[in-house]
Amino acid sequence: MIHLDVPRLKCRPCNQTFTASVPEVDTGREMTERLVKWVGRQAIEYPYAEIAKQVRLDEKTIRNVFDDYVAELAKEFKRETPVWPGMHVFRIRGISPTGGLPSHISPFAVSLLV
Repeated sequence: MIHLDVPRLKCRPCNQTFTASVPEVDTGREMTERLVKWVGRQAIEYPYAEIAKQVRLDEKTIRNVFDDYVAELAKEFKRETPVWPGMHVFRIRGISPTGGLPSHISPFAVSLLV
């Protein structure tokens, strides 16, 4: 466990007190950003219960951190559709990848598929 001594500050114009923000601490959780990233990466390979035991957190917290981690990865992921169909498309549709046609498929049918 990390204990941070963060100063409390007072705004002179409005007389409200607040604590100074620490850039390394995740604002939504009381843990460092480094730990949040580590938990997200570990949860891909290991069970939530095992990670929770290692870092002494609740299993639900691990699950929530992982869900946020995956959502962040999904935002960055861009799926690109290929311009040309792959050879597996021809194989599925009954066309030989070498260019020869099976005897039961007419050349007209192939022109409709491609």
